Amino acid sequence: MTFAYGGSFKGITPVGTVDNESKGVEFELTGQPLPNWNISLNASHTESSSQQPSATLTEFITKEKALVDSDAGLLRIYFNGSGTVRTLFNQNVWFPYQFTLAQSGTSAAEVVPWRVNA
Repeated sequence: MTFAYGGSFKGITPVGTVDNESKGVEFELTGQPLPNWNISLNASHTESSSQQPSATLTEFITKEKALVDSDAGLLRIYFNGSGTVRTLFNQNVWFPYQFTLAQSGTSAAEVVPWRVNA
């Protein structure tokens, strides 16, 4: 998981990992009905889903969110017209983190559920 959604802090965003859990079944059938004729059939079904971010990253981000939601978050940052620490944190860390949490448990888009080869 990379928190790199377009905020003002380009290239300075936290990076963490999200595990994918996969379960599936695969069947394979091979045979040689005639000399020099090899036939193979393969079918598989895979269920893959993303899991929650690491506990260490979650703990760190929630602690930082509590700090940023206090008066400390009102500190102005004059870096590229960014505004306050709270605004910068929300744009670059909190909102992408919430998006990642919302995706946990959903199917991994890059994995095809059914595959058949002959």
